[in-house]
Order: sequence, then C-alpha cells, then structure tokens
Amino acid sequence: MITNTPPSFANAVTPFSPQGRQPVGEETGENRSTPLAPVVETPEPVKSENRRAPDERRGEVEQRIQLDDRQSEEADRDTEQQRRDSDARQRDELEQRQLLEDRQQIRLLSERDREVRSHEQAHQTAGGNLVGAASFTYERGPDGNSYAVGGEVPISLSSSGDPEQVKENAQRVQQAALAPAEPSSQDRRVAAAAAQIELEAQQDITQLASEAKAMAKAEVDDARESAQAEGKQREEARLAAETDARDEAAGRAAERDGNIGRSIDLNQRLLDIGVNTSASSVGDIVNQQA
Repeated sequence: MITNTPPSFANAVTPFSPQGRQPVGEETGENRSTPLAPVVETPEPVKSENRRAPDERRGEVEQRIQLDDRQSEEADRDTEQQRRDSDARQRDELEQRQLLEDRQQIRLLSERDREVRSHEQAHQTAGGNLVGAASFTYERGPDGNSYAVGGEVPISLSSSGDPEQVKENAQRVQQAALAPAEPSSQDRRVAAAAAQIELEAQQDITQLASEAKAMAKAEVDDARESAQAEGKQREEARLAAETDARDEAAGRAAERDGNIGRSIDLNQRLLDIGVNTSASSVGDIVNQQA
C-alpha cells in the first residue's frame, strides 16, 4: 500500500482560459466576465417577507394598489385643479385686458365726441343765420352709448344780389369755416370759396362805384351845361329885350319927331293961309302933341 501523497500538479498545468481572456485565477475585475448574475445577499425584511403567508402578501398588494390608485386620483385631481386655476387666471387676465381696452376706447370716444360737438358749435356761433342745424355721425361704444365721431353744418352763400351784402356774407362764411381750433380740409375749401366770392363782390362794388362816379360826373356836366344854356338863353333874352326896348324907344322918338314935324308944317300952312293967327311956340306945339 502506497502511503505517499502524490505531488500537486495544479500549478504545473496552465489554467484554461478562453481566447482573449486571462487565465483563470489571473483575470482582474475588469477582465472577469460571466453570464451568471452575481450572488446578492437578500435583505432580512425580504427574507421575512418570503416567509409570510401568500394571503397576507396578497392583501398588502391590494392595499398598495388601492393606495396607488388614490394617489393617482389625487394627482389627477390636483392636475385638473391646476388646469382649472390656470384657465381661470387666463380668463381673468383676458377680462382685465378687455376691460382696460374698453375703458381706453370709451375715453377716446368721449374725447372725440366733445371735440366734434365743439367743432360744429364753433361753426354755428360764427356763422349765425347763414348756417343750419348740425348733423352728427355716431359710433356705439363698449358701454352701449352712442358717441359723435363726425359732424357737419350746412352753410348757404349766394354770389348774386347786392354786392355789399354778398361781400359781408362771404366774410362771415370765412369766419365760420375757420372758427374751430383745428379746421378740417373741407372747412378750408369752404373758406377759400367764400374768399373768391368776396373778391368778386369787391370787384362788383368797385365797378359800380366807378359807374356811379361816372354817372354823377355826367349829371354834373349835364347840369352845368344846362345851367350854361339857361344862362345863355337868359342873356340872349335880356339882350333881345334891351334891343326891343331900344327899338321901341327909338320908334317912339321917331314918331314923336315925326308928329312935331307935321305940327310945324301944319302951323306954317295955317299961318300961310291966315287961319291961325295966334303965335305959338314950338314947345307949346310939342306939349300939345304930347
């Protein structure tokens, strides 16, 4: 019987190692690879869990499921509430924004309404009886009220008639058109048209004044010529009257001289025949004849 132990050949034989790996016993942790999962020591609670009855484990599982369901429901409710809160905040923000926009629009409409009414009132005040009643264009605001956003005032101006009256009316129309603080383009066009009518009326006034002056001069000239003619006629009449008077006086003198001559001749004849024996002076005979 052999009692000697044979020598160990473990270190003499090269350990088996797959291709690309270190020999067994010489590989490192990085080079060591195995398809088997490492052995992990089970925790004590899990060990005791595995030792519990299946019914107990099933009840706890159901409780966990119920707890998970409740937690999920609560999470869903929280999410829904957050969504509702977010929607409510968005609605509030939109409402606040819309409210601010409505207030801004109402303020602008109110300012426009005052501006339009003041504008048309200025036309009416300056135009007097040449303008009619104002008419307005309205816009409904967010508050349901109507605001004037445009307006007009009718105005009448005729270029015919008395030039002085036409000129005065044209001046009033210009004042009415430019009365507002900020005249519109239409207002300026009306003022320009009225200025043209005023210019034409002034030309008519100048022409009428010139014609009136010429007529007055003609009347003066006619009156002067008429006076001169009447003076000439009176002078001619006076001269004619003087001439007639001289002729009449000369005629009476000639007649008187003729009568005296005839008386002398008659007395001489009477003396010659011896009828008138009384001596009479020539002066007596003249007195008798006279």
